[in-house]
Amino acid sequence: LSRRINYMRYEALGRCYRWIEDKDNSYKYFNKAIDIFNLDNKYPSQLLTIGNFYRLIDKKPIALEYFKEARDILLKKIEEKRKEYNENNFYQID
Repeated sequence: LSRRINYMRYEALGRCYRWIEDKDNSYKYFNKAIDIFNLDNKYPSQLLTIGNFYRLIDKKPIALEYFKEARDILLKKIEEKRKEYNENNFYQID
């Protein structure tokens, strides 16, 4: 829980500094939030959050990589669910 609280505090500080246009401190605190955010289990929501942090600190190419990875995981899950549904139902979903 303390890691999550620290992550949320750093994210909030990063946003505050971004709103007052202090890029150096915004980068500093967003990077701290990124460091704390656990990527051991790559859930799409985690990948999207980290991608958004990178987007907010103007590192769009890195952000795109996280967004694409999240997209790929979500598309795979959708396809798996579609196949599972089609195997168990008379009507097919395309």
